[in-house]
Amino acid sequence: MAKKDTITFNGVREECLNVDQPVGKKQRNLKEDVMLIQAMFKKLAELKSPAFLGLRSRDAVPEPTGNFDDGKTENAIWAYQRKNARRSLRVDGVIHPAAYENSNINRNRENTPLMTITLLHLDRVTAARGVFGINATYIEKVKRMVPCLPLKG
Repeated sequence: MAKKDTITFNGVREECLNVDQPVGKKQRNLKEDVMLIQAMFKKLAELKSPAFLGLRSRDAVPEPTGNFDDGKTENAIWAYQRKNARRSLRVDGVIHPAAYENSNINRNRENTPLMTITLLHLDRVTAARGVFGINATYIEKVKRMVPCLPLKG
């Protein structure tokens, strides 16, 4: 099940969202995890553009249904990872859950590759701040967008 988590950047803790199990082709693709990823892609496409995700059009952006088998979600994962290959730890078509506990990510190091779920968090927070103000939290906005999305934590 998708969950609220805490990430630490340069010693500063902040809330984030995380998947419980990997999302991608031949993965468990728990409905709530898939729905979370789809909602994050959809909101980023709305706040920035589909091109920001590496997609060609709004039609290519997956809807937050929780179903992985639509093809759009897999394509969106691949497109986002390829577009962010220099920032990504992996380009494998899978969004892996992060283990943020007891880790401190150094955001000052430009060439430090990050997990896709972490990149989504950073991009989502940056996009939200540009629209909603510096203290905006995207967790409530994702929850409003997909009210049926249960979150652990």
